[in-house]
Amino acid sequence: MFGGCDIDLNIAIDFTLSNGHPSNPDSLHYFDMQKNQYMQVINQVGGILQYYNTNKKINLFGFGGGVTPYKDRAAHCFAMNGNIFDPRVNDLTEVSKYYQHCINNNNVNLYGPTHFGSILDQVNNISEADPGNFNN
Repeated sequence: MFGGCDIDLNIAIDFTLSNGHPSNPDSLHYFDMQKNQYMQVINQVGGILQYYNTNKKINLFGFGGGVTPYKDRAAHCFAMNGNIFDPRVNDLTEVSKYYQHCINNNNVNLYGPTHFGSILDQVNNISEADPGNFNN
Protein backbone atom coordinates (compact mmCIF):
# COMPACT_ATOMS: atom_id res chain seq x y z
CA MET A 1 0.00 0.00 0.00
CA PHE A 2 1.05 3.57 -0.52
CA GLY A 3 2.97 5.20 2.31
CA GLY A 4 3.91 1.89 3.98
CA CYS A 5 0.43 1.06 5.23
CA ASP A 6 -0.13 -2.62 6.03
CA ILE A 7 -3.58 -4.16 6.10
CA ASP A 8 -4.42 -7.15 8.27
CA LEU A 9 -7.76 -8.77 7.42
CA ASN A 10 -9.98 -9.59 10.39
CA ILE A 11 -13.42 -11.13 10.06
CA ALA A 12 -15.96 -11.20 12.89
CA ILE A 13 -19.30 -12.96 12.49
CA ASP A 14 -22.38 -12.00 14.49
CA PHE A 15 -23.98 -15.09 16.07
CA THR A 16 -26.80 -13.27 17.83
CA LEU A 17 -30.30 -14.66 17.61
CA SER A 18 -31.47 -11.45 15.91
CA ASN A 19 -30.01 -12.88 12.66
CA GLY A 20 -32.69 -15.58 12.73
CA HIS A 21 -32.43 -19.34 13.17
CA PRO A 22 -30.44 -21.01 10.36
CA SER A 23 -33.39 -23.24 9.43
CA ASN A 24 -35.43 -20.15 8.50
CA PRO A 25 -34.93 -19.05 4.86
CA ASP A 26 -35.05 -15.41 6.03
CA SER A 27 -32.09 -15.97 8.39
CA LEU A 28 -28.76 -14.36 7.56
CA HIS A 29 -27.28 -17.73 8.66
CA TYR A 30 -29.58 -19.84 6.47
CA PHE A 31 -28.35 -23.45 6.15
CA ASP A 32 -28.38 -23.24 2.33
CA MET A 33 -24.91 -21.80 1.78
CA GLN A 34 -25.87 -20.51 -1.69
CA LYS A 35 -28.49 -18.25 -0.05
CA ASN A 36 -26.61 -17.62 3.21
CA GLN A 37 -25.94 -13.88 3.41
CA TYR A 38 -22.82 -14.27 5.56
CA MET A 39 -21.28 -16.60 2.98
CA GLN A 40 -22.11 -14.10 0.24
CA VAL A 41 -20.34 -11.28 2.11
CA ILE A 42 -17.35 -13.48 3.01
CA ASN A 43 -16.89 -14.39 -0.64
CA GLN A 44 -17.63 -11.01 -2.19
CA VAL A 45 -15.99 -8.59 0.23
CA GLY A 46 -13.35 -11.00 1.50
CA GLY A 47 -12.57 -11.94 -2.09
CA ILE A 48 -11.47 -8.37 -2.73
CA LEU A 49 -9.80 -7.60 0.61
CA GLN A 50 -7.73 -10.79 0.70
CA TYR A 51 -5.45 -9.41 -2.01
CA TYR A 52 -4.54 -6.42 0.16
CA ASN A 53 -3.97 -8.52 3.29
CA THR A 54 -0.26 -8.18 4.06
CA ASN A 55 0.33 -11.51 5.80
CA LYS A 56 -2.26 -13.52 3.85
CA LYS A 57 -3.68 -14.89 7.14
CA ILE A 58 -7.15 -13.95 8.38
CA ASN A 59 -8.09 -13.48 12.04
CA LEU A 60 -11.50 -15.12 12.38
CA PHE A 61 -13.76 -14.29 15.31
CA GLY A 62 -17.36 -14.77 16.31
CA PHE A 63 -19.43 -12.83 18.81
CA GLY A 64 -22.86 -12.88 20.39
CA GLY A 65 -23.21 -16.68 20.46
CA GLY A 66 -22.95 -19.26 23.19
CA VAL A 67 -19.97 -21.59 22.77
CA THR A 68 -19.04 -24.77 24.62
CA PRO A 69 -18.91 -25.15 27.58
CA TYR A 70 -21.00 -22.00 28.17
CA LYS A 71 -23.67 -22.31 25.50
CA ASP A 72 -26.27 -20.70 27.78
CA ARG A 73 -24.66 -17.24 27.60
CA ALA A 74 -23.18 -15.02 24.95
CA ALA A 75 -19.47 -14.93 24.27
CA HIS A 76 -18.59 -11.48 23.00
CA CYS A 77 -15.33 -12.59 21.37
CA PHE A 78 -14.31 -16.12 20.43
CA ALA A 79 -11.92 -17.59 17.90
CA MET A 80 -13.90 -19.59 15.38
CA ASN A 81 -10.96 -21.96 14.89
CA GLY A 82 -11.06 -22.74 18.63
CA ASN A 83 -7.70 -21.10 19.43
CA ILE A 84 -8.13 -17.65 20.99
CA PHE A 85 -4.32 -17.35 21.21
CA ASP A 86 -4.03 -17.75 17.43
CA PRO A 87 -7.36 -17.06 15.70
CA ARG A 88 -5.75 -16.94 12.24
CA VAL A 89 -6.82 -19.10 9.35
CA ASN A 90 -5.07 -19.45 6.02
CA ASP A 91 -7.63 -18.18 3.51
CA LEU A 92 -11.30 -17.66 2.67
CA THR A 93 -11.75 -21.40 2.15
CA GLU A 94 -10.89 -21.92 5.82
CA VAL A 95 -13.10 -19.00 6.85
CA SER A 96 -16.00 -20.72 5.07
CA LYS A 97 -15.12 -24.10 6.58
CA TYR A 98 -15.06 -22.80 10.16
CA TYR A 99 -18.20 -20.72 9.67
CA GLN A 100 -20.12 -23.67 8.22
CA HIS A 101 -18.85 -25.90 11.01
CA CYS A 102 -20.21 -23.46 13.61
CA ILE A 103 -23.61 -23.20 11.91
CA ASN A 104 -24.15 -26.76 10.68
CA ASN A 105 -22.83 -28.64 13.71
CA ASN A 106 -24.55 -26.47 16.31
CA ASN A 107 -21.15 -25.55 17.77
CA VAL A 108 -22.42 -22.04 18.42
CA ASN A 109 -25.77 -21.38 20.03
CA LEU A 110 -27.27 -18.20 18.59
CA TYR A 111 -27.71 -15.90 21.54
CA GLY A 112 -27.18 -12.20 22.17
CA PRO A 113 -27.05 -9.29 22.72
CA THR A 114 -24.91 -7.73 20.03
CA HIS A 115 -21.75 -6.33 21.62
CA PHE A 116 -18.74 -6.10 19.38
CA GLY A 117 -16.51 -3.94 21.56
CA SER A 118 -14.60 -7.06 22.68
CA ILE A 119 -13.86 -7.89 19.04
CA LEU A 120 -12.44 -4.41 18.48
CA ASP A 121 -10.35 -4.69 21.64
CA GLN A 122 -8.99 -8.09 20.56
CA VAL A 123 -8.09 -6.90 17.05
CA ASN A 124 -6.45 -3.81 18.53
CA ASN A 125 -4.47 -5.98 20.97
CA ILE A 126 -3.26 -8.20 18.13
CA SER A 127 -1.92 -5.24 16.17
CA GLU A 128 -0.36 -3.64 19.28
CA ALA A 129 1.32 -6.88 20.36
CA ASP A 130 3.23 -7.19 17.12
CA PRO A 131 3.11 -3.90 15.17
CA GLY A 132 4.64 -4.09 11.73
CA ASN A 133 5.28 -7.82 11.92
CA PHE A 134 2.33 -9.59 10.35
CA ASN A 135 4.16 -12.81 9.52
CA ASN A 136 3.75 -14.62 12.86
